[in-house]
Amino acid sequence: MENLKLFGLFSSFSQKDWDSFSLYVKSHDGSSSRKFFPLVTEFRKYFSHKESFDDAGVLSLLEKAYGKGSYKYQTIKNRQSELLKIAEKFLRYQSLEKDFLAEEFYLLDNLFDRGLRKNYSGLFEMIREKLDGRKFDESAFLKLDRYYLLKASHFQSSNKPEDGFNSYFEHSNVLIAYWLCRIYREGFEYIIQMSYNITYDFNPVFEFLKHFDDEPFFLKLEKQKKDIYLIPLIRFYMFKSIQNLNEGRYIAKSKKLYFDNEKKFTDEFKTEIYRMLMSYYLLKINSGEKKYYTHLFYLHQKKLNQGLISDIKRCTYPANVFREYVIVALKLNRFEWAQKFVKKYSHLLPENIREDEMSLANIRILFSKKDFVKTLALIEKTKSDKYLHYLDTSRFKLMTYFELSRFEESYPEIDRIRHYFRNNKKLPGFDVNSFSVFLEKLSGLIKIKLDPDKKNKDYFISELQNSKVFITSKEWFLEKAKEL
Repeated sequence: MENLKLFGLFSSFSQKDWDSFSLYVKSHDGSSSRKFFPLVTEFRKYFSHKESFDDAGVLSLLEKAYGKGSYKYQTIKNRQSELLKIAEKFLRYQSLEKDFLAEEFYLLDNLFDRGLRKNYSGLFEMIREKLDGRKFDESAFLKLDRYYLLKASHFQSSNKPEDGFNSYFEHSNVLIAYWLCRIYREGFEYIIQMSYNITYDFNPVFEFLKHFDDEPFFLKLEKQKKDIYLIPLIRFYMFKSIQNLNEGRYIAKSKKLYFDNEKKFTDEFKTEIYRMLMSYYLLKINSGEKKYYTHLFYLHQKKLNQGLISDIKRCTYPANVFREYVIVALKLNRFEWAQKFVKKYSHLLPENIREDEMSLANIRILFSKKDFVKTLALIEKTKSDKYLHYLDTSRFKLMTYFELSRFEESYPEIDRIRHYFRNNKKLPGFDVNSFSVFLEKLSGLIKIKLDPDKKNKDYFISELQNSKVFITSKEWFLEKAKEL
């Protein structure tokens, strides 16, 4: 009988959300014949204290809110639907409140259309003051662009054409800056996707950039010394860094532009640039340059010390930043640091992946410490209905079996996973292909291990080292093969 959308929405509410929503519903009730505040109060109690429903379910909340009565099925369904609509309006209202200058621009548009110059002249000045200094805030670029366009129209209608042309030119500068930021951010993302073997027959971003003589253009752009072009320049050099991994001048340029101006940027932009730098170092590591683990670990520490942790709170695909912190620390044998990190930051993970990521992090730590018996024990205790966690724990189980020379248990596990793939046709192709490659390499490694002559060992190592395909746990495979 519960409205799943309503319950899902309320389950995401923080105490602050409930405070704001309660005030919003009170205001709504003031102009409505039907009062929802009593019902919202009961829902809040339920979600705040995790009270359990009695057999009547939602009916018990209605009775607590409005008293006992004859509540038909359709009535209960309708009240929940109505409350869901109110909650969705509240979220829209909340988003509008958070949207920088949104209300002011809506008002400005309306006043402008009505030709009320005296009303909107002062509003222009107020918007200008709020936008002043936001040329280092990418999220404000479109607002800044809108301001200059409206200002240009205002000057034209006020018979000040020269001021109008100047404002229009500033609009062009901002618009180009915004566009450059977007196109090079997209280009960066697609190169990262390529490292996971994700490609497209026709990629319009790459096609455009391929025909754009960008370096001379950006050299001219840099000479303008305009604040609005600083972020596009950083994004351009970050893109060139991973497009040309072996040319260090690009990463040096992007780092200098960023770190010389770091204090000017928003936390959102700082977090993203740290993530891009981390991606660059990961690509260098994947190309065989293991020394960059130290660079990566330093970046992690620097980022955490600044409190740039918003990305830990997000679910990302195909991996997430939380596990990257753990993996890099373990590569440098910083076991204690990794354990402290998990303990300190795991509460920030989204609730739907928190337990999975915590258990996987602890499995990684035990495995890296070569405590294989405890690793296997923890894997056996770990349960999840999410396929990614299932595959991750299965991978560590198979590697642990190999470390313990329990090969007779490896083959049934490999068959079980292949059977799992056959029965779950809707799994993302990337994950199936990636894990299938892992199973293929593991089977080959076990075969060499059990072969007294180890005759295919050199070929196996060479194939791993020269493979153009992304191979999960590639370093582990190489280490184990060289030990044979």
